Amino acid sequence: MNHKASCIGFTVALVALSCLIFPAQADRGHGWGKQERSHHGRGRDGYSQSHAPNQTYKKVCGQCHFALPAVLLPAASWRKICDGLTEHFGESLTMNPAEKMEIAAFLQGNAADAGGHKLGRKIMRNLGYQTPSRVTELPYIQRKHRPGKVPPEVFQRKSVGSMANCVACHPGAEKADFNDHRVRIPD
Repeated sequence: MNHKASCIGFTVALVALSCLIFPAQADRGHGWGKQERSHHGRGRDGYSQSHAPNQTYKKVCGQCHFALPAVLLPAASWRKICDGLTEHFGESLTMNPAEKMEIAAFLQGNAADAGGHKLGRKIMRNLGYQTPSRVTELPYIQRKHRPGKVPPEVFQRKSVGSMANCVACHPGAEKADFNDHRVRIPD
Protein backbone atom coordinates (compact mmCIF):
# COMPACT_ATOMS: atom_id res chain seq x y z
CA MET A 1 0.00 0.00 0.00
CA ASN A 2 1.42 3.36 -0.92
CA HIS A 3 1.79 6.38 1.39
CA LYS A 4 -1.12 8.33 -0.17
CA ALA A 5 -3.53 5.43 0.30
CA SER A 6 -2.39 5.02 3.92
CA CYS A 7 -3.05 8.71 4.63
CA ILE A 8 -6.51 8.54 3.06
CA GLY A 9 -7.33 5.39 5.02
CA PHE A 10 -6.12 6.96 8.25
CA THR A 11 -8.18 10.14 7.60
CA VAL A 12 -11.33 8.13 6.87
CA ALA A 13 -10.82 6.10 10.04
CA LEU A 14 -10.27 9.26 12.08
CA VAL A 15 -13.43 10.92 10.73
CA ALA A 16 -15.47 7.76 11.35
CA LEU A 17 -14.13 7.51 14.90
CA SER A 18 -14.91 11.18 15.62
CA CYS A 19 -18.48 10.67 14.40
CA LEU A 20 -18.83 7.89 16.94
CA ILE A 21 -17.17 9.70 19.84
CA PHE A 22 -18.59 13.24 19.68
CA PRO A 23 -22.31 12.36 19.58
CA ALA A 24 -21.74 9.96 22.47
CA GLN A 25 -20.00 12.72 24.42
CA ALA A 26 -22.89 15.12 23.79
CA ASP A 27 -25.29 12.59 25.24
CA ARG A 28 -23.17 12.37 28.38
CA GLY A 29 -23.15 16.13 28.93
CA HIS A 30 -19.53 16.91 28.11
CA GLY A 31 -20.22 20.22 26.45
CA TRP A 32 -20.70 19.27 22.81
CA GLY A 33 -24.49 19.15 22.66
CA LYS A 34 -26.54 22.15 21.51
CA GLN A 35 -27.99 22.83 24.96
CA GLU A 36 -24.58 22.36 26.57
CA ARG A 37 -23.05 24.98 24.28
CA SER A 38 -25.56 27.62 25.26
CA HIS A 39 -26.01 26.99 28.97
CA HIS A 40 -23.27 24.48 29.86
CA GLY A 41 -25.76 22.01 31.29
CA ARG A 42 -27.35 24.55 33.59
CA GLY A 43 -30.58 26.46 33.42
CA ARG A 44 -30.73 30.23 33.27
CA ASP A 45 -30.91 30.24 37.06
CA GLY A 46 -27.38 28.89 37.40
CA TYR A 47 -28.32 25.50 38.75
CA SER A 48 -27.69 22.24 36.97
CA GLN A 49 -30.80 20.90 35.33
CA SER A 50 -30.76 17.91 37.67
CA HIS A 51 -30.42 20.17 40.74
CA ALA A 52 -33.17 22.79 40.71
CA PRO A 53 -32.94 25.25 43.61
CA ASN A 54 -33.23 23.09 46.69
CA GLN A 55 -36.32 23.82 48.78
CA THR A 56 -34.80 22.31 51.94
CA TYR A 57 -31.79 24.63 51.62
CA LYS A 58 -34.03 27.65 51.07
CA LYS A 59 -36.28 26.70 54.01
CA VAL A 60 -33.56 25.84 56.55
CA CYS A 61 -30.86 28.39 55.71
CA GLY A 62 -33.26 31.06 54.48
CA GLN A 63 -34.79 31.33 57.97
CA CYS A 64 -31.90 33.50 59.10
CA HIS A 65 -30.34 34.93 55.94
CA PHE A 66 -30.55 35.04 52.18
CA ALA A 67 -29.90 31.51 50.89
CA LEU A 68 -27.01 32.31 48.59
CA PRO A 69 -26.85 30.64 45.18
CA ALA A 70 -24.51 27.65 45.46
CA VAL A 71 -22.47 28.89 42.48
CA LEU A 72 -21.05 31.73 44.60
CA LEU A 73 -18.63 29.52 46.53
CA PRO A 74 -16.45 26.52 45.64
CA ALA A 75 -17.38 23.06 46.93
CA ALA A 76 -14.59 23.12 49.56
CA SER A 77 -16.06 26.31 51.04
CA TRP A 78 -19.55 24.80 51.20
CA ARG A 79 -18.07 21.66 52.80
CA LYS A 80 -16.28 23.83 55.39
CA ILE A 81 -19.47 25.77 56.13
CA CYS A 82 -21.64 22.64 56.41
CA ASP A 83 -19.07 20.88 58.62
CA GLY A 84 -18.75 23.93 60.90
CA LEU A 85 -22.37 24.46 61.89
CA THR A 86 -21.51 24.46 65.61
CA GLU A 87 -19.67 27.73 64.92
CA HIS A 88 -21.65 29.26 62.06
CA PHE A 89 -20.69 32.94 62.00
CA GLY A 90 -21.10 33.30 65.75
CA GLU A 91 -24.09 30.97 66.06
CA SER A 92 -24.35 27.32 67.01
CA LEU A 93 -26.74 25.56 64.67
CA THR A 94 -28.25 22.12 64.85
CA MET A 95 -29.73 20.48 61.83
CA ASN A 96 -31.49 17.24 61.08
CA PRO A 97 -28.74 14.92 59.67
CA ALA A 98 -30.82 14.06 56.59
CA GLU A 99 -31.41 17.75 55.85
CA LYS A 100 -27.75 18.54 56.40
CA MET A 101 -26.73 15.79 53.98
CA GLU A 102 -29.25 16.95 51.36
CA ILE A 103 -28.19 20.59 51.67
CA ALA A 104 -24.46 19.78 51.57
CA ALA A 105 -24.92 17.62 48.46
CA PHE A 106 -26.92 20.36 46.75
CA LEU A 107 -24.44 23.13 47.58
CA GLN A 108 -21.36 21.14 46.60
CA GLY A 109 -22.99 19.78 43.45
CA ASN A 110 -23.84 23.30 42.26
CA ALA A 111 -20.73 25.07 43.56
CA ALA A 112 -18.55 27.51 41.61
CA ASP A 113 -16.10 24.75 40.73
CA ALA A 114 -18.78 22.22 39.81
CA GLY A 115 -18.34 23.52 36.26
CA GLY A 116 -20.60 24.86 33.62
CA HIS A 117 -21.78 28.18 35.03
CA LYS A 118 -20.11 31.32 33.70
CA LEU A 119 -20.26 33.05 37.09
CA GLY A 120 -18.62 30.05 38.76
CA ARG A 121 -15.74 30.14 36.29
CA LYS A 122 -15.25 33.87 36.94
CA ILE A 123 -15.20 33.27 40.68
CA MET A 124 -12.74 30.39 40.42
CA ARG A 125 -10.41 32.22 38.04
CA ASN A 126 -8.92 34.40 40.83
CA LEU A 127 -9.52 32.18 43.82
CA GLY A 128 -6.53 29.86 43.66
CA TYR A 129 -6.57 27.35 46.49
CA GLN A 130 -8.48 29.53 48.94
CA THR A 131 -11.60 28.23 50.67
CA PRO A 132 -13.40 31.38 51.79
CA SER A 133 -16.26 31.07 54.25
CA ARG A 134 -17.94 34.25 53.05
CA VAL A 135 -18.92 35.44 49.60
CA THR A 136 -17.61 38.88 50.54
CA GLU A 137 -14.09 37.35 50.76
CA LEU A 138 -14.07 36.36 47.08
CA PRO A 139 -11.63 38.43 44.97
CA TYR A 140 -14.16 38.51 42.10
CA ILE A 141 -16.95 39.85 44.33
CA GLN A 142 -14.63 42.39 45.96
CA ARG A 143 -13.51 43.63 42.54
CA LYS A 144 -17.11 43.97 41.30
CA HIS A 145 -18.00 46.00 44.41
CA ARG A 146 -14.81 48.08 44.74
CA PRO A 147 -15.14 51.74 45.80
CA GLY A 148 -14.64 53.08 42.27
CA LYS A 149 -17.55 50.97 41.07
CA VAL A 150 -19.90 51.03 44.08
CA PRO A 151 -19.66 53.92 46.54
CA PRO A 152 -18.86 52.57 50.05
CA GLU A 153 -21.78 54.51 51.55
CA VAL A 154 -24.19 52.25 49.61
CA PHE A 155 -23.40 49.45 52.07
CA GLN A 156 -24.17 51.78 54.99
CA ARG A 157 -27.75 52.29 53.82
CA LYS A 158 -30.39 50.57 55.91
CA SER A 159 -31.95 49.16 52.73
CA VAL A 160 -28.66 47.42 51.82
CA GLY A 161 -26.83 46.81 55.10
CA SER A 162 -23.81 44.96 53.71
CA MET A 163 -22.29 43.44 50.62
CA ALA A 164 -23.67 40.07 51.76
CA ASN A 165 -27.25 41.27 51.20
CA CYS A 166 -27.18 40.45 47.48
CA VAL A 167 -30.94 40.71 46.98
CA ALA A 168 -30.93 44.39 47.98
CA CYS A 169 -29.36 45.41 44.65
CA HIS A 170 -29.59 42.26 42.54
CA PRO A 171 -33.28 41.40 41.99
CA GLY A 172 -32.32 38.12 40.30
CA ALA A 173 -29.87 37.03 43.02
CA GLU A 174 -31.98 34.09 44.14
CA LYS A 175 -31.59 32.63 40.65
CA ALA A 176 -27.86 33.50 40.41
CA ASP A 177 -28.58 36.40 38.04
CA PHE A 178 -26.07 39.11 38.87
CA ASN A 179 -26.09 40.83 35.50
CA ASP A 180 -24.71 44.37 35.85
CA HIS A 181 -27.50 45.77 33.67
CA ARG A 182 -30.17 44.60 36.11
CA VAL A 183 -28.61 46.07 39.27
CA ARG A 184 -30.95 48.39 41.17
CA ILE A 185 -29.29 50.18 44.10
CA PRO A 186 -32.00 51.20 46.58
CA ASP A 187 -32.14 54.56 48.36
